[in-house]
Amino acid sequence: MLEPFRMIAEQRAKAAARHEGPDHEESVLFDALLLTLLQAQREAVLAERNRGTLDPTTVDTLIEQLDYQEAAVASCIVNRL
Repeated sequence: MLEPFRMIAEQRAKAAARHEGPDHEESVLFDALLLTLLQAQREAVLAERNRGTLDPTTVDTLIEQLDYQEAAVASCIVNRL
């Protein structure tokens, strides 16, 4: 579910380390969009949990993946400062 976004974040981090890729404004917009998407995914997972359609182990795994993804985005943001 989150693998494509994880790959994008890793590619962006590598490009940022080489000082390549989109300009600063595009990076800020992309990161804001990605954080919004991650929040929406988190809310969807929690809604499914509350409906009883996801078991606790699955919820824990998905939330953990979202946490890692958010940390990767936050790291990109901090590295640009």
